[in-house]
Amino acid sequence: MALYDSADLLQRLRDLLGRPTTDAIFTDALLYRFLTQAEAEVKSEVATHHPHGMWSAPVIMTTADSKVYTLGGSVTEPLRLLLLESLTGQPLKPGPFWDPESDYVWEGGNTIRITAGRTRTFASGPYARVVTAPTTINATTSSTVDPDRLRILLVYKAASFAARRGGGIQEPQYFDDAYDQAAWGTPGTGNVGLLGALKKADVRGGLASIEGGGFKYWKPLG
Repeated sequence: MALYDSADLLQRLRDLLGRPTTDAIFTDALLYRFLTQAEAEVKSEVATHHPHGMWSAPVIMTTADSKVYTLGGSVTEPLRLLLLESLTGQPLKPGPFWDPESDYVWEGGNTIRITAGRTRTFASGPYARVVTAPTTINATTSSTVDPDRLRILLVYKAASFAARRGGGIQEPQYFDDAYDQAAWGTPGTGNVGLLGALKKADVRGGLASIEGGGFKYWKPLG
């Protein structure tokens, strides 16, 4: 068992619920399902506010017709998507299909389409960076939320799901409050929570937004 791996999260969840290791009601399989459901919600929240540690390395996309491009590997339905003309090129601009001023429209699954029915080729690209979809947590698969310390939020969220199921444990609001305090802190105390602290760690990170950037006209790209 390593800190914040799946076995550690399972034990933390049992401790929080006050359940024994051998439990006929809250079995390992059931608690892992709660942790998986928690992973889906927590990773989406983290990806919205602090995706930095979860971005993948750039991977080149493939195409058969220069109209539809496919993400590499087995990536599908990523939580965040950033496309680049090349490893040194500009970001591609997402938009509606009818807009020729945009570069692509996301079609879901693992594909994009060049807008306005056009074709487009790339000398070396395009490349995609993604935040992958939440995983299924079980005895051999750990959470993909990063940084690892944020995974304690899965325990509070999963405990809330367990409380809603019943079984004579506490009200779900107790665990919901614990989640909110751990994630976002306590107003008026200076405690900004785990997510609040990460947002403060890179106060100018928003300047990396692809909508607000720009390249010097004299700087070669490609």
